[in-house]
Amino acid sequence: MFSHLLVASGAAFIVLCGICAAERSWEYEPKSVTGTSSDEEKLKLSFRVDRVSRGEYAVSGEINWNYDVHDDTMIEALCYRSNTGGNDYKLTPWSIPYQKLDDFLEKFYENLIVKNVGHCSNIPKFGKKYTPPWPKNRYIFDRCVINGDGFPETAPDGFYKVVANITGEVQWVLTFVVKVTTKLF
Repeated sequence: MFSHLLVASGAAFIVLCGICAAERSWEYEPKSVTGTSSDEEKLKLSFRVDRVSRGEYAVSGEINWNYDVHDDTMIEALCYRSNTGGNDYKLTPWSIPYQKLDDFLEKFYENLIVKNVGHCSNIPKFGKKYTPPWPKNRYIFDRCVINGDGFPETAPDGFYKVVANITGEVQWVLTFVVKVTTKLF
């Protein structure tokens, strides 16, 4: 009887450890989202942080995309970390290097963007293969809470700033600042 209890307890412990290991160990609070565009006739950005309820926040906004993406369109996403949220941000290894937008869409779009904001927006979902052209549209983001799919499982406490730089016919920048804290299980 004791051996059955010991085996069942051991199995439960292994399953529990497996579940805990698969989850991210941090939670976040969005602090700000800003966007700039070199030509608001072709691309206009508008974002804000919404308070959903006490202690819960989400990101809402829109991108009015009204231009064709060409082969010279490039993107990079730089991730910085700060202990205080002041002027002490340092570049992290979690950045995405400068590359053609088509390459970014092939490598990162589905796993990072669609998995995290596809449920709360009307962004295009291409599946495994992106086929140009990028659709002109008004993309709406409605109270998006990013679930962290494709992000690191562990992250030190602090403030994180992610700056997405897109260049080409229109130069635009989207900047997210979040406060990350260790999740209390």
